[in-house]
Formats: sequence, C-alpha cells, structure tokens
Amino acid sequence: MKILHIAFFIVLWYFLSSSIIFATKWEITDKFPFPLFVTFNSNLITSLLAVVITKFPGCRQRPLSKESFFKFVLPIGACVAVEIGCSNVALKLLEVSFSTVLKGSAPIFVMFWAVILGAEVFSWRLMASLLMIAIGIGLATAGEGEFKVLGLVLMLISVAMSGFRWALTHTLLQGAEEGRMTPLNAMLYTSPITGLFVLPFALGFEIKGIVGLVAELSTAEKWRIFAVLSAIGVFVAFLLLTEYTLVRATSSLTVSVAGIFKELVSVRVLTRKTLRTFCES
Repeated sequence: MKILHIAFFIVLWYFLSSSIIFATKWEITDKFPFPLFVTFNSNLITSLLAVVITKFPGCRQRPLSKESFFKFVLPIGACVAVEIGCSNVALKLLEVSFSTVLKGSAPIFVMFWAVILGAEVFSWRLMASLLMIAIGIGLATAGEGEFKVLGLVLMLISVAMSGFRWALTHTLLQGAEEGRMTPLNAMLYTSPITGLFVLPFALGFEIKGIVGLVAELSTAEKWRIFAVLSAIGVFVAFLLLTEYTLVRATSSLTVSVAGIFKELVSVRVLTRKTLRTFCES
C-alpha cells in the first residue's frame, strides 16, 4: 500500500509540475513577462490556501518555534524564492529542453547538501549513479535548444538552491519528533516567507512594466491573465504540498531523482507539441 501511495503522489506531482511549466511558458512568458511577480503571486495564493485549510477541524497546526523558524523555515523560504525566481527568469532565456539538461544535475546538489547537513551518508556508488543519471539526461536532450549565458547561470543557481532547500526540507520533515513538521505545517510557514523575499525584487524590477502593460490590456485580456495566474498559484500550492508529502514518505534525494524523469517527460511533450504546431502552420 505504501508503494501505491507514493506512486500516486509522484504521478500527481508530475502532472502539477508539467502543467505549471507549460502554463508559464505558453500563457505567461509572452503575454505577462514578469516572472518575479508570478512567483510572489503563487506564494501569496499558496499562503492563503494554507491558512484556509488549517482553519478546518483536524487540520489545525501547532505553533512555530523560534528555533524552527530561524533554522529551517527562514532558509527554506529564501532558497525557494531564489530558486523559483531564477528559474522563472531563466525560462524566458532558455528552451525547456536545455533547462532540463541543467536540472539533471539537481540530485548531485541535493546529495552534496544532504551530506553536509547529515541527512544522507556519502557513498561513491550513489555518487556514480547520480552522475550517470545526469549524463544520461544531458545526452537525451542534447542539441534540442540554444541558450544564453545569463539563463545558464540563473538556472544553475536555481538548481543549487533547490538542492539546499531539499536537504533542509528533508531534515524538517524527518528530523527529531519535537521539531518535525507535517507537509501542511511546512507549507503554511514557508510560503509566506518565500513571498516576502520575492516581493521587494518584484516591485523593484517589474512594477513599472506591470503598470504599463495593464494600462494597455483590454478587460478580457486582464481577466484571462488573472485567471491563468490564479490557476498557476493553486497548482503551485498543491505541488508544494505534494512535494513535502513525498519527502516525508521517502527522502529528498529520492524525490530529486524522480524529478529529473519528470523533466524528461516535459521535454518530450513539449517537443511533440512544438513539432505538431510547426507542421500545422
């Protein structure tokens, strides 16, 4: 039963993540090119949903201790903000296929941070396996996209921060009983922090562009963008909850390895859709 439980959440995770990637790439990148605001909006919606859910009986969460806040929640929020912000900006500069090549190195970063934090035990056999996976996914998508240096650097920063926050999340969800959090608890406390970290950058770099764009859009276009942003926010909320559930049931390294296969699926779907669109045009 546990295997079926984990398999269900992995499939759900694949679906939610792929939906977010494609919605961002095809509905937001060209029509609303403000990735930092998209990140802030998604975390705002996630925070609101978490607050609403925890009001129901049986879902109430215990208070956050000062130690957990400074040791886990604050760093995780900062890492997620940098990770998603850099990834969203990089997605504007890179093809999804090349982004996948870079994300293929994520398990190596996860293992590096997990070993430092004591969440995993170093093994040369495991390291060799992760390197083979990273090389394999690179070969599978080689030559499928061009890239810009800035996009490359931003995506690598995103992957490195992803590895750090996965290792922190692993410790937070599977650590000592007195400090261990539930997935909902973790989402409730990390999402607002992530949004607060992103907000100053969104205001500083994108607010003028947003105001100018909104002034030019028709009412129908405004509602369309609002609906897409809201949908992405809801998907991000359930994606985060699914990720935390998987980390607690398995490990951060396991989820990271599963994630690169998800990226391969995304590339194949994107390639087929792009080819079909080209042939029909």
